[in-house]
Amino acid sequence: MRRIRAQIIAACLAFAAAVQPNPVGAQEAVRLEDRAKIELTDTKGFLNLNGVWTVEMWVRPLGEKTGEVALMGDDCWKGMSAELSPAGAQGWTLRLNAVRNVNQRTLDLTMAGSSPGKRKPRWIRLVSQPLTMPEKPVWNHIAIVKQVGIITVFLNGDPLMAQSVAGLRFHPAPTNLFLGIRRHTVPTRSSNADYGALRITDRVRYTRKFKPQKVFQKDGRTVLLLDFNVGQGGVVPDTGGGGHHGLIDGGEWLDDA
Repeated sequence: MRRIRAQIIAACLAFAAAVQPNPVGAQEAVRLEDRAKIELTDTKGFLNLNGVWTVEMWVRPLGEKTGEVALMGDDCWKGMSAELSPAGAQGWTLRLNAVRNVNQRTLDLTMAGSSPGKRKPRWIRLVSQPLTMPEKPVWNHIAIVKQVGIITVFLNGDPLMAQSVAGLRFHPAPTNLFLGIRRHTVPTRSSNADYGALRITDRVRYTRKFKPQKVFQKDGRTVLLLDFNVGQGGVVPDTGGGGHHGLIDGGEWLDDA
């Protein structure tokens, strides 16, 4: 697996002590722990990894957890599981990785990509410096912005890391997208966070420091917008109009989150 040395923009990094209650203005959220997940329906191939797009969420990572904590993605690879075994690396994932200091995590964006003239994809990784986790879990805004030739990850409106991807071709996964762990993932990964909002846009929303919206709004370029305030039972509805509803598998609704 190849780790690209990302340009680290922030010198002193920490998950923000965000204002409580939920800064997204929602009264509802879904908690995903251990093997729980939210599957986004009909999202196989719907995000053009080689185009321009923005994926953003309000998420509240929970307490100490060993191993990899999956936040979102669909990555898969040959031999990953008996149920899912593509020919090679495909898809992408956003996750938190433990480091030696138990109070810190790195934010890791991993995508399957290949260089010009090479058909076999490899894992392209952007990994932040260690982020200090607050004693009490708080809400954070995370945005992944894919422009032509560059990917930037923002944390609470601040550029966290960026990397040139000029000339690379990314390879989509043959499955739906997931919040938390994906279905049929490896046992070393788990879910461990609360989710209050998710929006995917087929345009570049952010290029520099910004103030995150407390409530995501739909516009003409919004392709998915999960509204946790109107969700109930096993479904978080997609109010973006695309019908990509979130199907909850093992999660727990939280009131007054």
